[in-house]
Amino acid sequence: MELKQLQYFVQIVKSGSLSSASGTLHIAQPALSRHIRALEEEFGVQILVRTGRGVDLTPAGQQLFIGSSELLDQARNVANSMARFRGALAGEATIGLPPTIGKVVALPLVREIAQHHPMVDLRLVEGFSGIMLEWLKAGRIDAAVIYQTGRGSDVSAEKLAEENLHVIACPALLDAADNSLLTIDELSRQPLVLPTQHHGLRQTIDSQSENALRPAFQLDSLQAITDVVKAGLGWTILPKSAVRSDLESDLLRAYRLADIPLRRVITIVTGNQRGGSLPLSAICRLIRKAVAETAAQANWKLVGAI
Repeated sequence: MELKQLQYFVQIVKSGSLSSASGTLHIAQPALSRHIRALEEEFGVQILVRTGRGVDLTPAGQQLFIGSSELLDQARNVANSMARFRGALAGEATIGLPPTIGKVVALPLVREIAQHHPMVDLRLVEGFSGIMLEWLKAGRIDAAVIYQTGRGSDVSAEKLAEENLHVIACPALLDAADNSLLTIDELSRQPLVLPTQHHGLRQTIDSQSENALRPAFQLDSLQAITDVVKAGLGWTILPKSAVRSDLESDLLRAYRLADIPLRRVITIVTGNQRGGSLPLSAICRLIRKAVAETAAQANWKLVGAI
């Protein structure tokens, strides 16, 4: 039995089929089948059953999957410990990003890992701020960059930056607006396209506008919101960073509210350390560097730690 064989077995189970695992591992499917047969011959039991949907675990396979996952975590921890003696970062970093933050932070994070930390297994997942907190508490991710939320006893938060929110509209709808300022009363008479109340952006807008803005359409997709606004079917409220390319090409224009300066705070939140992960201090350091590098371009104002 080799760790490599256990790694292949675990990936097959996670992928749900030999063909899917083959693509993930970049190993031919017949070779994976041989490794599974070798494990079954060594243990003298069947561990996988092929079905029309992929593969299922036998009771013996279920036990092997649990033990193999734990053993591989331990092996990664040992490798990470040795790597730290060389001054190199090594291990997994699973980071959650909401869509509007991901448009700013994802590229510099990936670039930093690719250029300076090749032993780091970076995984970025996308979702709303509330979902990120649930994933963090469940141990599915190591850290998230989200908009400020209430602290809980099981998460820690560090303030990173502040950003202004702007009214975003199609130029064709702005013929009556000859300056960069709008009032909340003017905006309230327009058809608004906003996320649902489960979204952190909507909660910020409702709170700071004292629920003065009622949406005509509620869409929990950044792409859908921008498509609807570009089609001239409504106005929205977003940070400039979320639609920077559309603003530069004059497909959209940004206006500020004169009487309510909408803004939100961006934070790193962390929970309990997951097995096989980079130290949380290292993950937060990588995130802070990525945010600092792109803050000016994203119109973010860097702030001190909480």
